[in-house]
Amino acid sequence: MIRRIIAAGSAAAGLVLAGAVAPAVAADPAPAASPLSVHVSAADVVLNPHATRTLTIKASLSRALVKGEVAAVVVGPWDSDDVVLVPLEGASGAKSLSTSFPLDVSSPAGSWGAEVGVFEGAIDDVYNGDVDPFVDVTARFHVKLPTALTVNASPEPAAVGETLTVAGRLNRYSQTAKKYVAYSGRKVDVYFDPAGAAPRAKVATVTTSSAGTYAKKLTAKTTGVWSAQYAGTSSYAAVRSTGDYVVVSKRKTHLTVNASPEPVKKGGTVTVVGRLTHATSVRGTLHYTAYQGKTVTVWFDPTGPKGPTKVATLTTRADGTFAARRTQSVPGVWRVKFAGTANYAAATSTGDYVAVK
Repeated sequence: MIRRIIAAGSAAAGLVLAGAVAPAVAADPAPAASPLSVHVSAADVVLNPHATRTLTIKASLSRALVKGEVAAVVVGPWDSDDVVLVPLEGASGAKSLSTSFPLDVSSPAGSWGAEVGVFEGAIDDVYNGDVDPFVDVTARFHVKLPTALTVNASPEPAAVGETLTVAGRLNRYSQTAKKYVAYSGRKVDVYFDPAGAAPRAKVATVTTSSAGTYAKKLTAKTTGVWSAQYAGTSSYAAVRSTGDYVVVSKRKTHLTVNASPEPVKKGGTVTVVGRLTHATSVRGTLHYTAYQGKTVTVWFDPTGPKGPTKVATLTTRADGTFAARRTQSVPGVWRVKFAGTANYAAATSTGDYVAVK
């Protein structure tokens, strides 16, 4: 925690942070030098449990300080007296002044302020509260504790149309426990980035449980990267998880065909039968089951240059089977094709050659 080294008397100088502080004192006329304006900046700082972070306060002046002028900053939590007063330093004649000091994970988190004052007098007079600033400007920023977020999308790989569960955990660093603990009741955004197709997009928002966990069931549509993001607060940092790449593919299908008799008399009837099945998953050892009510097409490719011709369109039965009877006058190959669906892959049978005698 930052040491309180500012003397009580300095409150009268208007250099105390708002909330414990009086409003900035109206500027007294500047000494002989031309008018001076000041811009103050300080970036948000996220504390680290295992290392210090550097807080840097910068002041940009409209002119360089002249002899007899000093600049100092009061910095600390916005709603606390626990502040520090330090001089701002820069090269002689410079218009850019700054100061830096370390913060560790025990430093108070939340809204902070940096109030820069420019004074006529010595820095000891500022410490003692003996002089008032003739320029007084405040900037606000945040000191935040770290958070951690995980994500896992399963199952992997996933089938198109299958339910995918995106889950993980949000933790926050506790200064009391001195470790990461569950961060409950927080909204976490779930993102998806289609592989090579588009930037990531938010697809869901979930709230963490008392254990800091979250889960969302979504439909797998295409291969891509799943991630999660927490927006943070004034006291806790925003965080984005690493990505979880999940391959999504259609379930495979399989077609068989058999044409008989072999060989067939010229102009005789050939019966073409077969079966369409589909895999029940895309993981592990694939198991196939009957694919009912699907359209398949029967093709005959006569020997020679003519090429294949579609000769029948059939619908599979409850057990996935189909059958067609056609005449055959020349030798050739019989095949069956399935065009596939949104969730199931297309398939083509091997060819069955039937000679003509």
